[in-house]
Amino acid sequence: FEAILVVMCPFFTQRLLMLRPHVLSVTIMLAFCWHLTRARNPWPSFGFGFFTAYAYSNPHLILLPAAVFAALKFRKDARLALLVPLAALGGLLAGLTLHPQFPNTFVLWKIQCVDVIRQAALQESPVYLGTELYRPKAAWHGQNAAFFLLLALNLLSLRRVRFRELPFDTSFFLILQAVTAFGVLFNKRVFEYGWPFAVLAAGLVFRDLSQAGFFERFTARVRERALLGAHVVIVAAFCIVGVYMLRWVWPYQTRELRDFPEWASRNLPTGTAVANPNWSDFPLLFYGAPQFRYSLGIEPMFGYDAMPWQVAKLEAFRTGRIMLAPKELGNLTQARYAFVGMRAWRLARDMHRSGYFFVYQNENEGWLFDLEHLPASSEKKK
Repeated sequence: FEAILVVMCPFFTQRLLMLRPHVLSVTIMLAFCWHLTRARNPWPSFGFGFFTAYAYSNPHLILLPAAVFAALKFRKDARLALLVPLAALGGLLAGLTLHPQFPNTFVLWKIQCVDVIRQAALQESPVYLGTELYRPKAAWHGQNAAFFLLLALNLLSLRRVRFRELPFDTSFFLILQAVTAFGVLFNKRVFEYGWPFAVLAAGLVFRDLSQAGFFERFTARVRERALLGAHVVIVAAFCIVGVYMLRWVWPYQTRELRDFPEWASRNLPTGTAVANPNWSDFPLLFYGAPQFRYSLGIEPMFGYDAMPWQVAKLEAFRTGRIMLAPKELGNLTQARYAFVGMRAWRLARDMHRSGYFFVYQNENEGWLFDLEHLPASSEKKK
């Protein structure tokens, strides 16, 4: 089942390979779910809520398994069923309040967990939110069909084992799988949690069927062939997903900037303001040349909340919907220069055709445009 988790769904594999906070969030979520399958008192839930609020910007997601726990446990132990989600919520609020960034923690939560989700759902965002936040297309469903296949197999197994007779942990993960399967239809980010839930649910259903003697009706030879077939499917899926991941990773590899930082350190004074219309260029720029000031260091949605029309205008410029004059871009970003990375070569081309002059050019790294540069004193590096 570990192999199934890693290789059967390329979207999850892609997200798992990223060095980003959502990987920590998924780990915390699974640890919390493991705790809930054997919870006896609410205090650990408070700790999980507090830690999640410190570690991730979308901490409210941990309330989903707490709510499922409450629904399943209410008849047997109403007190514990009510206290666990309340403790998790209390931990979240305490973590957000005692966080060093308070009160901005609540502002950031509102932007990322309310505004972003609303705008992604309504398809009316003024800035780009990221492909993982939008509704998946048909091709995406086909690439990650294993998720829905496991859901179908798990539901078919209920014909052999009644839901009320299932152990608590099996029922718990089946409900989580069903809820996230519905959520995936509207937002791909849900899949980061839904796929581990699906694999765990499938493993627990397999355990329950084995204990109920379901597989004993088949001969040992049939069981061996079925096991061999499952291994072949996993290996084939690994090969297919491997090719897919190579195709996905290659154009999006983050390569360290080496030439530009060296050139900039020789030609630009420390503290120079540099506009970066693509906020994804910021890690590369800051890592290679931290002595300069950059216009976008976080997702543009946070900037939009503080400066709506400025960020919306910059986003329209970045996406090619409008073209700004060099002086206008300089006034908008309060920067002397503008850096455009090699991935946005079309934007760099359009800027140059519209009268922007670059003082630095390296097709493997990007272009630096001088927003106050005069044609007569143009200096180009090729």
